[in-house]
Amino acid sequence: MEIKNYCMVALGTVKGVKDIISKISETPVRCIEHTNVFIATFSCVMSANELGDVFDIEKRTYFIFEIGNDSNTYKIGKKDIHQQLFGHIENGGNDLLNVMTNNLINELNGSGAQISGTTNTQQESLPLEEQLSIAIEEENYTKAAELRDIIKLKTDKD
Repeated sequence: MEIKNYCMVALGTVKGVKDIISKISETPVRCIEHTNVFIATFSCVMSANELGDVFDIEKRTYFIFEIGNDSNTYKIGKKDIHQQLFGHIENGGNDLLNVMTNNLINELNGSGAQISGTTNTQQESLPLEEQLSIAIEEENYTKAAELRDIIKLKTDKD
């Protein structure tokens, strides 16, 4: 089981697509929605084929692809829109996915241990808020952003 980053492009009837993605996403959905066009980035444990099964029920026109692997490329012509949709993934997204996957596996195993993407085992045992403070003090802003996202995800789920 692994959490992956995805991009979905839906064309035609796009009503309700965001609601469906919000229910299956492990991260907040980042999207742009216009008449007959919907583009979103999100992270979830489902495979692309499983996601296809979810959206095929509605007989929609869509494209779903994993982001961040070597088999695809993408670009939005407007830099601010590209940053809004893909910036969080391009700037340390794989590290965050590893942390989220490890946390999910630990929750499923019932250990409840908190894991971070660092190699410092002493920091890993600290509560996430303390790890965030340490990362900020050490000016490790990538790690701080990851921890902030994890804390937000935990807060949103509670």
